[in-house]
Amino acid sequence: METVQNINSEFINEKEIKENQNSFLGGGLGLAKTYWIFGFIGSFIIKMIMTAMIMNGASVAFIILLGLGYSIPVWIAIWNSATQYKGLKLWSILAKIAVVFGVLLNIAQFNQ
Repeated sequence: METVQNINSEFINEKEIKENQNSFLGGGLGLAKTYWIFGFIGSFIIKMIMTAMIMNGASVAFIILLGLGYSIPVWIAIWNSATQYKGLKLWSILAKIAVVFGVLLNIAQFNQ
């Protein structure tokens, strides 16, 4: 009986891992879509919204939370997509470098 439970728990764990890999945060959309749609275009749109909010006197704390609330999941998704990427290794490496630079730039902005 214990063997069946072990097999079932292993199956569930593999199933959960597979579902996570197919999710946005798990990198399931693919590197190109995740990087260009969410990392590039989405970030540009969020930055434009944040700029408009600053010009209209919105709370700085709210704007920071908005930016981080968008950026952190996108960084995770890009990193995981790059990890799963099966194409040219260079794209995976460059995507991860872009994530590191994005994190460092945000840290530098908060320290000003």
